[in-house]
Amino acid sequence: MRRWSHRIRGADVVLDLEDDLDRVIAELKASESDVRKSMSRALRRTATTLRVQASKRVVPELELRRAGDFRRRLRAMRARINRDGGTVGIWVGLNDMGASKFKGRVKETGAGASFRDQEFAGAFVAKGKDGRRSIFRRKRSTRFPLAEEKLPIKDQVDVILEDEILPDAVAIFMKHFLSDLRARMVLGVGKNG
Repeated sequence: MRRWSHRIRGADVVLDLEDDLDRVIAELKASESDVRKSMSRALRRTATTLRVQASKRVVPELELRRAGDFRRRLRAMRARINRDGGTVGIWVGLNDMGASKFKGRVKETGAGASFRDQEFAGAFVAKGKDGRRSIFRRKRSTRFPLAEEKLPIKDQVDVILEDEILPDAVAIFMKHFLSDLRARMVLGVGKNG
């Protein structure tokens, strides 16, 4: 798999297009230029649709305070199109999130702090830069710097993406592709007049 950029090894979700596009292209007698334009737009719209669906499903499941905290972790990669079809990638940031991002109350305990039935021995409760109470731990024996304790999200998000969001990806792409290609061929949308 090719790297998407110098910083990112690859997309976490890649949609590989199937061969039944040839039948539709032949029916509409579409030119290669129209197909490429429709495919590019459909890939971008598919990535946007998948991002929205993932966000709507994951945010309540994780009980996040703000949807934007998760949406920033979903990035649509540039669509790649070649003669055989195309791919669109969605990068999903699945690294752990700080405790202040989640709904719930942090509690001080005798051994440290707790949040959502998880104990953080040697940690303490304090307000962060955003003014929310969270759980922190000192990085060194000195007073500063502090590090916010984090909770894992990967297992929950993987299940949602694999079971609920990604199975519909090809159908979503085909809907967007057919809609755009028909608009170009039948109505002349996007054609230079």
